[in-house]
Amino acid sequence: MKIEVINSVNQIKNEFLFDKTVVVIDVLRASSVICTALFNGAREIIPVNSVTKAFSATHKRNPETQLVKEELLNKNNPYHNNWALLLDTSIKKDNLKKASKTQDDYLLCGERMGFKIQHFNLGNSPLEYTKEQVNTKIVVLTTTNGTTAIKKCTNAQEILIGAFCNVDALCNFIKNKRNVCIVCAGSDGQYSLDDALCAGNIISILCAKKPNIELTDEAFAHKSMYECIPNEDIHALLKKGCKHYSYLEENGFKKDLDYCLLKNTCPVVPVLIGEKIRLL
Repeated sequence: MKIEVINSVNQIKNEFLFDKTVVVIDVLRASSVICTALFNGAREIIPVNSVTKAFSATHKRNPETQLVKEELLNKNNPYHNNWALLLDTSIKKDNLKKASKTQDDYLLCGERMGFKIQHFNLGNSPLEYTKEQVNTKIVVLTTTNGTTAIKKCTNAQEILIGAFCNVDALCNFIKNKRNVCIVCAGSDGQYSLDDALCAGNIISILCAKKPNIELTDEAFAHKSMYECIPNEDIHALLKKGCKHYSYLEENGFKKDLDYCLLKNTCPVVPVLIGEKIRLL
């Protein structure tokens, strides 16, 4: 086995991934949300990389979505590709509310700048994705970093979703793969320590299972960094040096941070099949 690491969404080169098993990580919080939703009974997750595409994913089930699009085109609105900003324009908000009322099987979910998009059903807090909310539902998800990373890896042989919450199940599944590339979504296109530590945790577990694994320099660095955490206190390290962790904490998402750093709470292996993420 050979393991490589990509440190942020901006470093992804899709053509480089064609023969690899890719593990996409966005610990805070998209990959934690995906694992939690599927563990709690969601039928599938449809990842999209824009708010417009999130609405479009439900367009056939809810024709009223087209009313908003047509109104945008008629008004030549400068925010026609950004539905989050659209909510602050003069377009009739009654139409937006209608557009968000998808069929009962579908949930519009996601965030921008960490916060739930107005008129969406759920945001990007894994604590929202309870069995009562998501069981049997199809989740259409758009996030700032995680879903963008997933959509940029489509040339990969296989795309899996990883986080602390499914780390053991994931490692058991990929331990016999030949070429593994761990893609850290990062934050705003940059390296993010939370994803790097999760990558290090995965690599450390795999190396314990198979001692002769070939690691790139980056993979070795991630493994070494994770194994040097004092008392495995991930919170303490992230509090000192992770900008995204601090941002979420400052904006009231402390419970999400606690949840996302727990290990093996969702022993599932999500895999992208076509355009949808399902359980194996």
